[in-house]
Amino acid sequence: MEPKPLEIYWKEWTYIKDRLLDRGQVYRRFDSSQYLRTGTIEEINAEVGFVRNLRQRGFPVPEVLGQGEINGLGYYTERSVGKVSLGEHFQSEYVSQGKVSDTTFTAYCEMTCKFLAAQLDPANRINGESDLRKGIHLANVLEENPDIDADQIERYVTKIEDKLQIPPLTLTHGDLSPFNMFEEGIIDFEHKFIAPVGYDVLTSATDQRFWNYTGVDGKTQLEYDLSAGQIAYYLDRIDAVAKQHGVEGFLKFTDEFVLLKAIWSLAHEKEFASQSGNILKWDFRKAVLIYCMEQYLHNEPIDTNKFKELNRQ
Repeated sequence: MEPKPLEIYWKEWTYIKDRLLDRGQVYRRFDSSQYLRTGTIEEINAEVGFVRNLRQRGFPVPEVLGQGEINGLGYYTERSVGKVSLGEHFQSEYVSQGKVSDTTFTAYCEMTCKFLAAQLDPANRINGESDLRKGIHLANVLEENPDIDADQIERYVTKIEDKLQIPPLTLTHGDLSPFNMFEEGIIDFEHKFIAPVGYDVLTSATDQRFWNYTGVDGKTQLEYDLSAGQIAYYLDRIDAVAKQHGVEGFLKFTDEFVLLKAIWSLAHEKEFASQSGNILKWDFRKAVLIYCMEQYLHNEPIDTNKFKELNRQ
């Protein structure tokens, strides 16, 4: 059952969707000019501070308009950066045309490059500690999946952390999916953390392949897929941005970040499976992580296009 509309600031807000980490929700104002996000007071306070900090630093994010508490939850409102996400455009074009249009894809590249440029701005680099392990929910993945070699995962993460001493630390979105991107900005920082630059942009173009599993209806849950040519162009664009900001060899860290993303994608999946009674996504993402680990062990490239072959037969 959907939650009832909220009445805040004497305006009605319509429920849109649930959030993931803090069990909050997203609402839209009646005229679509603003959005409202709820969550625990602690999480909302942290997210508001984070987003305001990003905006002050030149990141393409919405303006926070207000903040408060209601029904024991925290909330904040933000100015709309668009009615339809780039991911939704990708999805509709993929269904109707079998591909993502050049126009929408170009808008995606432009927004991602703006975000990366802000991350790489010398004023925005972090002189401190990474919270990468917390950000990818490593402890939860190990707890929920005792059948995966925990020592091996720990060794890989440690090896990756050592290798990623080269890229600068930056404010990280954590879930830079096109579904969180609009032509005027990027939303939804509930997965935020501090990590080496690259985690966001080097996994974004293939993000949807972590959804390429077969559902109970026998159909793939993949909602779109970028072509090999589009992905190559995208990587050239972000590599050029990195070079402009003094970061050479940016793309060589792609496999490290994809492996970290595979760990992140498995977080809380046992919990979600127990709630839904459906283990298909949990099984698939576990298989994806094992594949990524095996490829990394043998110094072989991680091919995200092969994820679709990992569905349970």
